[in-house]
Amino acid sequence: MPEVLVATPLKYSTATRPYEFADGISIREISPILWDISVVRGYLSEEDKRKMDNAPFWLCAAQEYERVGPVTGDELYTKARNAALALQILSPSGAMHIFLKFQRMDAGYDNIGARHQMELCTTLLGKFVSAERLGLEVEFPAVYGGVSRAFREEVVRLQNPIILLEQGMQACHPSLSTLMFVMGLDMVFMAGGIDNFMRRVGGFLGVNSFVFPVLSILERQPAAVVERCSTISTNSVTSSRTVRKFRSPHTGTSTRS
Repeated sequence: MPEVLVATPLKYSTATRPYEFADGISIREISPILWDISVVRGYLSEEDKRKMDNAPFWLCAAQEYERVGPVTGDELYTKARNAALALQILSPSGAMHIFLKFQRMDAGYDNIGARHQMELCTTLLGKFVSAERLGLEVEFPAVYGGVSRAFREEVVRLQNPIILLEQGMQACHPSLSTLMFVMGLDMVFMAGGIDNFMRRVGGFLGVNSFVFPVLSILERQPAAVVERCSTISTNSVTSSRTVRKFRSPHTGTSTRS
């Protein structure tokens, strides 16, 4: 049966070899692309085509079908975007964020559809540490499953941080991007009370995980997550009480002159 796949090109530093994951997700080579019959041949610039031709690996969502029509495989766009966002959560290295739908042919890959998202800029972490060094093979399936569940079940508390990560990387602005990243983290970790806060942080990061990546440029890790939760929560409570102390009980405006 013919194979249809939706794929997006990866940067050189993202992966050094192919990977096969569940749900039809893989990292593989896409070559050659049959640009002369491509549906986007009149829309993509020659520079974009060159980047795609030179991309060593693509992130793909694939499935086999009995026959291929105009809308065959359109559901793969969602899988491919979820996979792309999961990869950025692991290592925010940036991407072209262009999703092309292909039918695999004997002569190469026939481009039969496309969705063009705004490019994702890289981050400092993404520049220094690749997804492979952060455990791509082991960690990706769980992250992809979480991203897919958030959008499939419409869990807004989890959807918004993922969207803010994407929009922050699309903004390509140090201040605005950082603001969106912090807003996303606030939505993920906000909780009432130290017990809920520790369970939430531990659930996302692992209680024995270090505060900073093991392969960070820091020579020494300051503490594990579980050792910092209590301090962070205590400081947050103290800060909140300090803010409330200087606010009017009626208007919420500052009482300081």
